[in-house]
Amino acid sequence: MSFKHPRLRFGKYDGERIRDVPSDYLKWLDSLPDLFSRTRRAVRAELKEREEEATARAAQVRQLNALAKARKAKLLREEDGPQ
Repeated sequence: MSFKHPRLRFGKYDGERIRDVPSDYLKWLDSLPDLFSRTRRAVRAELKEREEEATARAAQVRQLNALAKARKAKLLREEDGPQ
């Protein structure tokens, strides 16, 4: 198994890179008691990376929403003109 791009060597996704396998399947694999430790490490590393990416994307969305809200408020203030 290549450390850089590990592949599954069994099951439904035999031959597929772990990064290309759906998360639900990876979670199921991680739950198997007799999974090879090397495969389990690769699966857990991929799941952790996906979780970190999702967290980062969520933070970006929150940031963009805050910017959009601030712009909208500024535009509304400009439309109202000086009071």
